[in-house]
Amino acid sequence: MIKQILILFALLASLSSFADSADSEVLRLHEISHQGKSINDSISVFEDPTGALSFAEVQLKDKAGLFIPRENLHRNGFGFTRSAIWVKSDVLNTTDKHDWIIGSPRPDFAIMDIFIIDSNGALITETSIGTSAPRPIDRRLPAGRIHLKEGEAYTIFIKVQSPLQLSLSFHLLSEDEYLAFTLKESNFFSAYFGTVSALLLYNLFLFIILRYRDYIFYVIFGFAMALNAYIQGGFAEGAMFHLPFLKSTGDAYKIILFPSIASILYTRSFLRLSTVAPRLNRFMGWLAILGAFIAVFLWTDNSFAFRAYASAFDAFAVIFVFVGSIVAIRSGDKTAQVFLLAWGLFAISVSVWVLGNMGVLEKSHSIAISPLVGNMCEMVLMSIALALRIKEIDRKKVQAEMKAREKDNLQHLLRMVCHDISNPLSIIKTVFFLSSRRVNANPEETKQWERVKRASDSIEGIINQVRKYESFRSGKLAFELKPCSLKTTLEDVEFFFQTRAQEKDVQLSCEVSAPWPDIIVMADS
Repeated sequence: MIKQILILFALLASLSSFADSADSEVLRLHEISHQGKSINDSISVFEDPTGALSFAEVQLKDKAGLFIPRENLHRNGFGFTRSAIWVKSDVLNTTDKHDWIIGSPRPDFAIMDIFIIDSNGALITETSIGTSAPRPIDRRLPAGRIHLKEGEAYTIFIKVQSPLQLSLSFHLLSEDEYLAFTLKESNFFSAYFGTVSALLLYNLFLFIILRYRDYIFYVIFGFAMALNAYIQGGFAEGAMFHLPFLKSTGDAYKIILFPSIASILYTRSFLRLSTVAPRLNRFMGWLAILGAFIAVFLWTDNSFAFRAYASAFDAFAVIFVFVGSIVAIRSGDKTAQVFLLAWGLFAISVSVWVLGNMGVLEKSHSIAISPLVGNMCEMVLMSIALALRIKEIDRKKVQAEMKAREKDNLQHLLRMVCHDISNPLSIIKTVFFLSSRRVNANPEETKQWERVKRASDSIEGIINQVRKYESFRSGKLAFELKPCSLKTTLEDVEFFFQTRAQEKDVQLSCEVSAPWPDIIVMADS
């Protein structure tokens, strides 16, 4: 277990190095060089509710002073909106580099149009790099080449629209920096999809072999997460083959609830909530059904205004996953601790990503990949939890087999004891038979011999009862009800316990009123 955790943290460290290295190469739009030799952070924003204004019309809005200055542009979120957001920035290039690549870490921009005006007011560059237009650079992220002369001042206008939650973050990189950035990005996504694919295949094979249903729920959840990462990560646009309903990043809202629904189903199954907490299990079942209805509704054209509430459902799903984990831990399920740790890491990473989408945090590369890193950690930990669960099931199975074997041994011992008692008992009965034929036996001896006979008959009855029980247990004999005398049964009780009662100075007696008839009951004798 400790070795596996160490491997996990080593994986985390390697992924963090990818993210940190990538961020170190990124330049914000208004920082034209690493050294900050020329910084002009006069960034302002204009919102076009119709999204139909042309660039010439937007220039008139700029001259009218309708662009609003914004500080920390990357921390300004617009949520789900149909508006087009225009960003304006004045840039002075004091470096010796002329060729730059401008882009964004957000792959969901359906429209990202760039307009560059020189110091004379002439439009020198106009390019579209959103998902709705062919990109000049064949990448999943919007990026385009621009030319900025040394010592020249420029005004850059950027128009963006997104079908998802809109927040703004733009980068300006040299060719070498962009190449290094994309290389590290490719390494990360190769590590992510490779790790998740290996885990899914491994657990799928385990399900086929072991027929343990938790494995298939694990596969469904992992596939839902990987599919979301694939679509929201901007890979759909560049794919050779497209799913009929998932052709672009803008279609991500259609499957945005699938991971939450799968996580609820997986939690109910893994934590055995139907046994541990039946009410919580039923509630989470209804929550999954509600999520399915919402997911279907999101496919309709009227769902745009309600897409923001998908995050609320995700939050509810995470809360009840945590509640179910805590309930399972309190019931003594040790594997639920690993399950809770996995979900804790994933919830933290997704929270960071959501804050990036809302504009609270800058949507840097590390923020963008945070849910993927959390998902990888979660998948590894949940795979470990499944292994621990199988180990626990095997341990309980061995214990059950040992108990069954111990019970069989006990039954075997009981049969041997009965057999060994039967031999001396037959001798006792023979001696009694011989003594009963004596003619001149005194009354006291006769009384004692009667007690011997009664005791031997009782022992023989017990042996017969044990043998009958064995016959019942093996299915060779069924219960047979016969009339039994209640008076005789009470007298037998008095007889067998009289001596023990006398040893403890207890008087044991059974008296039946003379007028009362003997009571006959039906029982297996």
